[in-house]
Amino acid sequence: MQDVSRRVERAFQNFFRGIREGENIGYPRFAKFHRYNSFTYPQSGFSLHGNRLQVSKIGNIKIKLHRPLEGEIKQLTIVRKNDKYYACFCCEVDAPRRRFPITGKAVGIDVGITNYVATSDHELIPSIHAYRENLKQLKRLQRKLDKQKKGSKRRKKTAKAIARLHEKIANTRRDMAYKTANKLLSEYDIVVHEDLKIRNMVRNPNLALSIQDMGWGILFSTLSAMAQTSATKKVIKVDPRNTSQLCSRCNEMVKKELRERSHSCSTCGLEVDRDINASINILNRGLKLVA
Repeated sequence: MQDVSRRVERAFQNFFRGIREGENIGYPRFAKFHRYNSFTYPQSGFSLHGNRLQVSKIGNIKIKLHRPLEGEIKQLTIVRKNDKYYACFCCEVDAPRRRFPITGKAVGIDVGITNYVATSDHELIPSIHAYRENLKQLKRLQRKLDKQKKGSKRRKKTAKAIARLHEKIANTRRDMAYKTANKLLSEYDIVVHEDLKIRNMVRNPNLALSIQDMGWGILFSTLSAMAQTSATKKVIKVDPRNTSQLCSRCNEMVKKELRERSHSCSTCGLEVDRDINASINILNRGLKLVA
């Protein structure tokens, strides 16, 4: 009940903050039973012994402990997600430091749709298109759901299948973002990327689905979070204006349509992939900020 009151307080704080800042945030509402998917033991009422979790009012539960816990356990939250239950422990530990090798190198990255990431070292990481690859199956399940009677067991079963598919898509995006961020921070000390306004970009109806499918925001936030756990790594944001149009060798403006995937400068003769050219410009802007 302590955590319930904290959640209510947090909801009203966000509501009044939204009013002050002019945001359209709805009035907090009572959570129905099917919308309440977690509960918290903030201080006591639980204990962990090997792979057995003892929780008050429930009993002794066998769990899959995927990694050993460090420090002193302070809080436990039980989370239900798509009929799967997770035990999330909050532990008090010393500030962890991720041990990335010091390389002394810097890189600029340009995110895109054709290529997930293009680096200033002429490396292209292909896109995965997690949503589009599952779109056919998702449409089939959505049509099936629309035809089923509301409140029926079959409709609930189909809804769970749709939720599991969306969870698979989200997990695929997060996995790709984590692996890419880990690769970049393992090979470079400074990573520079564009400060993109993704909310504004998805207003384009022709590109909204493709942009959301890439999950650029997840990649940027993962990069920043992983860099903060290391004392030797730095992630820098730069102005994205004209990074694709400027020539990275002579700084001449070379206008290109979005469908043109290569950069060809008539002034200095540079011919390179459009995204590679943009990533070099991004790196140069980042190095100027560092200097």
